[in-house]
Amino acid sequence: MLKFAAVFFPVLAGFLASPALQMAQETPQPRAATAQLHGPTQAELPVHVNVSDIPQMTAEMMRAVRPAPRPRNPHFSDAEWSMVKAIAARAPAVTRPDEGERLSAPELPSGPDGVFQPAAVAEDVSEVSSESAKVQTPGATVDFTGGSGCGFVPSDMGLAVGPTYAVQVINACVYVYTKTGVLQSGFPKSLDTVLGWPAGTFTYDPRVTYDYAAERYIISAATQDANKNGYFNIAASDTIDPRGGWHVYHLGQGAALVDFPTLGQSWFRDPFNAAIFTCANIYPNAGGFSNVCLYLPKKQIYAGAGFSFYSSTNFSYGGTIVDTIQPVNVFEAGEKPRAEFAVNALNTGGGGVCGGAPCHGVIVWSFANVLVQTGTPGPRVSGIYVATPSSYTEPADADNSTFCNNCISTGDNRISGMVHYSAGRIFPSINVGNGGTSAVLGWVLRPFLNDNGGGCTGAFVNACPTIAATTVEQEFCYFCGAGHGGAAFYGAIAPTEENNWTMFATFSSQSRSPGTFYTSNRVTWQTPFHDGGIYSCQANNVYGSAASPARWGDYSAAAPDLFGPSNSPAVWGSGMYTASSNVYGTCIAANSFVNVNNP
Repeated sequence: MLKFAAVFFPVLAGFLASPALQMAQETPQPRAATAQLHGPTQAELPVHVNVSDIPQMTAEMMRAVRPAPRPRNPHFSDAEWSMVKAIAARAPAVTRPDEGERLSAPELPSGPDGVFQPAAVAEDVSEVSSESAKVQTPGATVDFTGGSGCGFVPSDMGLAVGPTYAVQVINACVYVYTKTGVLQSGFPKSLDTVLGWPAGTFTYDPRVTYDYAAERYIISAATQDANKNGYFNIAASDTIDPRGGWHVYHLGQGAALVDFPTLGQSWFRDPFNAAIFTCANIYPNAGGFSNVCLYLPKKQIYAGAGFSFYSSTNFSYGGTIVDTIQPVNVFEAGEKPRAEFAVNALNTGGGGVCGGAPCHGVIVWSFANVLVQTGTPGPRVSGIYVATPSSYTEPADADNSTFCNNCISTGDNRISGMVHYSAGRIFPSINVGNGGTSAVLGWVLRPFLNDNGGGCTGAFVNACPTIAATTVEQEFCYFCGAGHGGAAFYGAIAPTEENNWTMFATFSSQSRSPGTFYTSNRVTWQTPFHDGGIYSCQANNVYGSAASPARWGDYSAAAPDLFGPSNSPAVWGSGMYTASSNVYGTCIAANSFVNVNNP
């Protein structure tokens, strides 16, 4: 087993699996990837929110249940989607010959109920949380917990880590901890009020990241008001301290549901692309489906100023509108890519763009010259199809220990977790069918740009590269071919500066209830994984009810930390587990390659 130092939490192991789900017999013919450009559009002036003035959430507020958006695959009706899932549950396992020997579940934590617990348990600092996921690290005792029953099911997880603080956002709640696990006074706060809405507003699908170059935290989420008008929310902290003031922008999308918003950023000092990027699936109230990406200038947002911005809609491949576009998170202070990248999987369940066959590949996009400024020729948006070594099908729902089979929702083939950029590589993953339940299939992709494919001239010459190619440097699959031997779902991957990477995801089986685990890979290791990894939290409890499928978190979170232990970069993550109260609890863990002899 690999041995890594886990920052105030468990000592980690590596992972296991193999790079195959179903090896493709032929490469599909590439088709055109297109989008429509709009703008400039004037944003409304921000709301300034001082988080320290917001009262702490009460236990009653946290127990309040608000309806979450119903599960929507944009390419299927509800009846069709139920049929897709039923077929996936009966699918035979497809695997490569050596894969069966490499299936190894995450190691179970120690302590009561299978939850990590130090020898001397600190007082529960969360105060209003009904569950504690207590974790152990050598030489430290901490209580690092998130909320249970915080207004929404599922949780939908965001996490960002700076030099001092870790910020966790889940549906309805915002938590701020020190990196030694101390929940800050007055937290949790209502996600609604942090984002400038009245408490109880329908605000959901949060994400958060940290800008190491500008030393700011960024939160995104969606809102639908009482009149069924949809909004993007973008909030940036005034300073390096997330406990103070925030500039919050509400970006209206009219009479529509803004669903599954994503979040990415580019380098703060880029004169052409210093922006926050957010994309979402859009469901107009009158019916239909589309998508949109907004390109929002960092300089003005950090200053709380007004601005205008460009956007693009109708991202399509081969004439079919795609969904869940993930802009990448350029987090390292010195990273200077010439364009922002984004990626989406072919989340059509074997229909539509995949032509009735298993899907095979992803679309990588580039956004260049996105800022509104004098004399600009405007953004250049380009996309390219890249074939993946394996094809993939929709995941079946996961098992929940001895309580029920195929009863925990695993979503679909969309890229659900935030996608990070490091040293010219990006790290997406998706849920896929594994012959009865779900596996996590992922890639290390390397996109390439040309010099000036967008044809910009004058002061903007070479500011408009377009994407020229993308290679798949590595493919991996955690628990492919396992069937009911175990399910993995909602993987989120973050790299270090060296491109060692850690994945946080959920694992369950017919003997274990769902819980968050994490597992790592050295950049010098050719074929992930060494072993099955280790849980950050797991407890063998019923989740929700026997109703099937129960909603699980729609995505986990993984966050890079440039200021980890012993001056070693770390990767943090957060996710859900089944609490004894039969709702979700959340936990936060961190992993770092501290020693040279960690394989």
